[in-house]
Amino acid sequence: MCHSRFSDLVELTLGGCTLVHNVDVDTVLELSAGARWRRLKPGDALVRIGDALDHCVTVTSGDVRFKHVKNGRSVEFDAGATYGLRTLFRGAASTFDTIALTKVVAAEISRDAVLAAMARSAPFAQNVTYILTTPTAHIQARQCLDKRIAETLATSAGRPGPDGLARLKLKPDVAAWSQLLDVEAADVRRSLVRLERVGILVACTRGRLAVDLARLRAWKV
Repeated sequence: MCHSRFSDLVELTLGGCTLVHNVDVDTVLELSAGARWRRLKPGDALVRIGDALDHCVTVTSGDVRFKHVKNGRSVEFDAGATYGLRTLFRGAASTFDTIALTKVVAAEISRDAVLAAMARSAPFAQNVTYILTTPTAHIQARQCLDKRIAETLATSAGRPGPDGLARLKLKPDVAAWSQLLDVEAADVRRSLVRLERVGILVACTRGRLAVDLARLRAWKV
């Protein structure tokens, strides 16, 4: 698979992440500029059990596995997810391991930066509350968006060729889709990255994109 052109647009920005949904641009840019950015390879630890956390973590590219020490429960997160807020506010040591499953880019946002943004931006404060009270809700919303975009791609694609790929006649119009789906443009880009990662959206020659219809039919979100 070719390197994603979409991932280049979203790796080093917080735009499109649940934490900054509907937050003003100045606050998002300030948080991005003040964050500590990390790049990890598969198997690297982003957080270890017992680490003293003075920051939360937002994954902007790649997948991580979050494992809680008390019940051994594992959850996988991909780009757009934020975790560590509860530990951040309690001032306690980490009770979870977070390991990179793929190449990962993540932003570490300090406690002071989070508190300052909450005081300045009501939408940001609401997002923090939302993440703390509904830790898996963003996953459900993300899966719904992915399904809608995948179905739109399939509808706009032509008949599949001998390789089973249906070529798109036009490149996805991210701005138009964000308006039609009532989401941020960065949300659409992240969805396209995820669809490429699971093999539904395929980069072909001459910059064209195609949909693997067989993978789409078998795909379960």
